Amino acid sequence: MQIPNGEWKLYIADEQSITFSAVLIFSLLGLVLAVTGGMFAWYIASQPSRLEKLVQEKPICCRRKNRNIKTLDRITDGFAALDI
Repeated sequence: MQIPNGEWKLYIADEQSITFSAVLIFSLLGLVLAVTGGMFAWYIASQPSRLEKLVQEKPICCRRKNRNIKTLDRITDGFAALDI
């Protein structure tokens, strides 16, 4: 038997190195990360619609405030009392 010259790598692993509990832990961790990433992506994707809603509501709010200001009675004269 001839063995060619070159770089050899030898790996030794225990047959019991991958257990069911390790697989379960990594699966749950992957699920948690996937759900968290999905929620973050949904939050970021919903921001433009929230901004558009706020932009549409703001003029309505300003009009209501302007009506309230116009209906207030304004004081045209003022006075000051000074003790000298």
